[in-house]
Amino acid sequence: MSSKESSIKRKRQVAIAIMFASGSLFSTSDVIAKQPAADGSTLQYLVSNTALSNEVRAYYLLRLADSYIEGDGRARSVSLEMKAGTRNPLQYFGFVDMEGFYEDVSYSYAKYLLTQSLAKKTSDKAESNSLANDEAAASNMALADDAIQAALKELKQSSNEPRKLNLYFAASKILQKKGDLAGSKRCEDAFNDMIRDAESSDKPKPELVAAANAIFGLLAKAILPVQIPTFVAGSFGEQPLAPLASPPAEAILDSEALLLRGLKLVDRLPSSDHNRRKAHRDMVLWYRQVGMMPQAEEQKLILFSLVGIENDSILYPQSGACGHPAWWMKPGYRSDMNCGMG
Repeated sequence: MSSKESSIKRKRQVAIAIMFASGSLFSTSDVIAKQPAADGSTLQYLVSNTALSNEVRAYYLLRLADSYIEGDGRARSVSLEMKAGTRNPLQYFGFVDMEGFYEDVSYSYAKYLLTQSLAKKTSDKAESNSLANDEAAASNMALADDAIQAALKELKQSSNEPRKLNLYFAASKILQKKGDLAGSKRCEDAFNDMIRDAESSDKPKPELVAAANAIFGLLAKAILPVQIPTFVAGSFGEQPLAPLASPPAEAILDSEALLLRGLKLVDRLPSSDHNRRKAHRDMVLWYRQVGMMPQAEEQKLILFSLVGIENDSILYPQSGACGHPAWWMKPGYRSDMNCGMG
C-alpha cells in the first residue's frame, strides 16, 4: 500500500470513528426532515439485492426497522448511505478503531441499541405508544415488522457467527423498543443458544468466543455502569479511574457473574490471544473500581502470567506506530515504524 493510500484509509477510519464516538452513524439527525410515513422502497431494495451478504442485509434491515419505529426519516439516510458507495458496511467500514481496539460495526450497533434502551425514559415510551393509532405511525410499524422479519430470515442463513450473534442481540433490542416482547425473547434465546454452544464446544471458534465475551460485557455494564478506561487518542499510559460510590451489592454480584462467565470462555483461547489478555486486564480495573482489591490483584497476576511481563504498565497500551496503541509491551517501548509504511 502506498503512502497516499495509507493516508486515505487512515482518514476514512478516523472519520468513521468520530461518527461512532458522536453517535451520528446510528442516532437521529436533526438535519433529516421528519417524514409522515416511509414508502418502503429501501426495504424492497435490500430484500432484492443479492449482491450483499446475509449479514449486511440484516444489518441494514435492522437499521431500517429502527428508523421506521422512530418515524424520524432515517430510512432515507440509510438509502443515501448505500447509494453513496457504502454497499457493504461490514467490509467497507471494516473495523472501527475505537478506544484502542478494533470494534466490529455489528457490535457497535448492538452496543448503541443497548445504551439507547437504557437511556429511554418512561415518558418517551408513553408518548410513542400514544401515536400507535396514527395512520403514518401504523404504516411505519408495518414496515418495521417486514424489515425485522426479513433481517431474521437473513440471520438464519448467515454463517458468520460473531456478526450473527451481535445482530441477534441488536434485533432483540429493536423488538423490545417496538413492544414485541415475545419476539425480543426469541432473539435473546437465539444469541443465548449460540453462546451456550460455544461454552459446550470442545473447540469453540475464537471469533465467536470474543464476540460472546463482548456481549457479556455489555450485559454486565447494563447492570452496573462501570467505565473501564482503555485508550484516549494522543494519550498513553495510565488513565484515571473513577471508583463507584457505594455500588449496590446485588448489582456487583450480578455484573461480576456475567463477566466471569465471559472470562471462563476466553480462557479457552491461547495465552497469546489479545482478547483473552484484554479480558483479564479489564477485570483488574473492574474489581478496582468496585473496591474488590484482592480479586483485582489475583486477576493482575493471571495477566502477568499470560503476557510474561510483571509490570503494571501492561494494564495500559503504549504508543505504537502512527499513534496506534501497542498492547503488552515492556515499559519504555518505542515503535520504529514510520507512518505510511506498508
